Amino acid sequence: MSSNAVVSMDKVSCHYRTGIVRKRNVEALAECSADFPESSVTAVVGANGSGKSTLMRLIANLERPFSGKIAHSHLRVPGDIAYLDQARPIFGYLSAIQNFEIARTLNPRWDSEWVGRVVKEFDIDLTRKVNQLSEGQRAVIALLVALGKRPKLSLLDEPAGALDPLVRQRVLRLILSEAAETGSTFIIATHDLSEIDSICDRMVMMLDGRARRPVAPRCFRASETRSARTTR
Repeated sequence: MSSNAVVSMDKVSCHYRTGIVRKRNVEALAECSADFPESSVTAVVGANGSGKSTLMRLIANLERPFSGKIAHSHLRVPGDIAYLDQARPIFGYLSAIQNFEIARTLNPRWDSEWVGRVVKEFDIDLTRKVNQLSEGQRAVIALLVALGKRPKLSLLDEPAGALDPLVRQRVLRLILSEAAETGSTFIIATHDLSEIDSICDRMVMMLDGRARRPVAPRCFRASETRSARTTR
């Protein structure tokens, strides 16, 4: 494990059984190794089915690896970890303020002042039911429910997916601001490199359940450009 790594994965493998009689194994991760440094923003990039979501759920301790080891350094699991999956699990039939109240009750470190500032910035009506709000506002509420407890490690799976470009940039700036203000660690899974390279320190490319060596965003873009030119 790297000396400054918050999370370290060593040859982690994970598979699922699929099919009507669940006889076929599908390998989601195959001896995947990666370190995630403290106070960094890491983008985990890859196509659908490359293993990004499985990696996130394993780090969040929501799945168990078939083999290999995952080490969390100076983290209380799950108390110091926030995980937001693509489904954005918030209660649509409740108001925004009711969702925040539930999160506050469950999280002793809940930061009501910070949540209130963000709500004001995005002009969200806290009294309306969540399912009556815009897609962008629902995304912000889900993000606040995850980050309001001020976690040391935030795992965000496609946090800006399906949003229009303007709202997407505002949501990404919110993530970057939170990382800068708290010094916490972020791991963000995405299949869209263009939406995330402006806010991350490093990128880990997932391919067939394995993690390639992390690189800086500019190095990754240069590599992709060379590959595109080669294939022409």
